[in-house]
Amino acid sequence: MKSIFYLAILFLGISGNLLAQQDLNYSFNEAFELRNPENLSITTSDGNISIGSHDQNWISVYYSVIKNGKLLHIDKSEFENLTRDQYKIEVEKTNTTLSFKMNSRENGGFISSEDAIILNYHVILPKNMSVKLITSDGHIQIKDLKGDVAAITSDGNIDLKNLHGKITAVTSDGNIKVNYLSDKNSTKLTTSDGNILVKLTPGARIDLDARGELVSLENYKLEGTVSRNKISGEINGGGNSVSITTSDGNILIK
Repeated sequence: MKSIFYLAILFLGISGNLLAQQDLNYSFNEAFELRNPENLSITTSDGNISIGSHDQNWISVYYSVIKNGKLLHIDKSEFENLTRDQYKIEVEKTNTTLSFKMNSRENGGFISSEDAIILNYHVILPKNMSVKLITSDGHIQIKDLKGDVAAITSDGNIDLKNLHGKITAVTSDGNIKVNYLSDKNSTKLTTSDGNILVKLTPGARIDLDARGELVSLENYKLEGTVSRNKISGEINGGGNSVSITTSDGNILIK
């Protein structure tokens, strides 16, 4: 059984490391301006994705290129040349949407771990935008957005803070942490083997359904059913639905 205490300590380390790596050190950056910015989509394989916001109308993208665990100080053309046999990043831009998709080269063949190039994204965008982020092995961190959020990773952790739109967060082997969960829209958090830690906004009114190996609720009274592995009912009279599920991990809501 995984401990809730360990979950909290783990996320402190993950969040700090991800921001430090991408905020302070990056290989190259680009800026995109959309007439009516609404949606950002990123699909990648092994990299981390970190999202922050501002009150401007453009999107700033900072790319961290990693090889053998080390940041490469290269520009975009050098990056494209370095990865020409591995993958290509397709970028599509409209008046409302910006999307990045990693496509493997058909003739790429086997890539050893020593030659593999990992690309991490750190994106600053207008706070009203919605995001859809997909990565296979990377962590996802998102904070201070008003739009809807979809975060999907296979092996990584998901760290969410101060979000006000609809939230969907899914990971197979990772943990999920949500700080200041809003009750303005519905939320669905799912992991198979990880723990989930949720901190509600003060006075949150939600319909809660939480299921896991061990489920705990602190600081809030619930009208409904409470057992070791399930908590279901209304908090503060009920409201939008919050679904939290883990197969083998623990859940703490406070």
